[in-house]
Amino acid sequence: MTKILIIGGGAMGSAFSIPCLENKNKVTITEPYSKVFKKNLSSKNKFHSALKIKLSKKLRYKKFSQELLLEKFDLIVIALSLSGIDFIGKELKNLKIKTPILVLTKGLKYEKKINKIFTISELLKKKI
Repeated sequence: MTKILIIGGGAMGSAFSIPCLENKNKVTITEPYSKVFKKNLSSKNKFHSALKIKLSKKLRYKKFSQELLLEKFDLIVIALSLSGIDFIGKELKNLKIKTPILVLTKGLKYEKKINKIFTISELLKKKI
């Protein structure tokens, strides 16, 4: 059984938890900043307001903290929007985590000063 930490309780992170749990993985999800998703994930019925579904009772929610990031996981999934990438990059940089990271997000960022488009993965890699 693989231990997976999903950082980001929005639609993408929460939806990704479904096949992970169906494949018998132990999944913990955390939400760093959205009060709505924190409430959704920590409730007993785990109804997700964006997805309009009840998430599995096997999905574990833990409050986001540096201590959580230091726990032993086999995979860390980052499912944050562009605004969360700077935040999580700073958090991970200081911890020197060796766990593989999967970036599960959409979007690109255009850096006007250098006339270049970056993927979210490239931005995160520069930060950690």
